[in-house]
Formats: sequence, structure tokens, C-alpha cells
Amino acid sequence: MEKEKVTYLSESPVFNFLDGKEYVLDGVDGYFKALWQPLYPDLMEHRLYHIPSKKGKEGESYIGKKEEYGDDWDTDLTGAIEEYCNIAIELGYVETENGRE
Repeated sequence: MEKEKVTYLSESPVFNFLDGKEYVLDGVDGYFKALWQPLYPDLMEHRLYHIPSKKGKEGESYIGKKEEYGDDWDTDLTGAIEEYCNIAIELGYVETENGRE
């Protein structure tokens, strides 16, 4: 039996740039995590999350939202193109005609 071929959707250079960088998002300290997740069993999608740090989880913004949501949470920024692009530029990402600088 042959293994099904897995297809990867386009990889985001902005997600790769942000991966691991610390950032305060909506009052919550944390860091960005870019990863591949299955969209379907044979289709992988590049996604971007903001993961609260220990300090972030102790802050008022996080605690208030945790009470509202009823659980711990991360922020999925995959579809928030304008927001994550603005953050990347703020953190030094530059796209030029010749590629990223």
C-alpha cells in the first residue's frame, strides 16, 4: 500500500520571520510560533500563532480573557494579514524587489 503524498500549501516568509520573536499582542506578553498543521489528511497549511508567555499568562489582559473563554488560549493570526504584516514591519521585516532584507 502506497503512502498518500502530502501537499504543503505556500510557505509564508513573514511567518518564518516572526517565528520565535517576542511581542506584546493586545496587552499579552508572548511569542510567535509558525508551524505546519493539517488542513486535510493530505494537505498541510502554514499557520501563525501568538503564544502567551508565563508573564503574559499572569497579566490582567490574559486573565480577563481566560475568564471569558473559560480556558487557556493562543491567538491564531493566520488570517489577520494586515495585522501580522504590520507587526513584522515593526519588528524589522523589509520586503524589496530583490527579496527580503
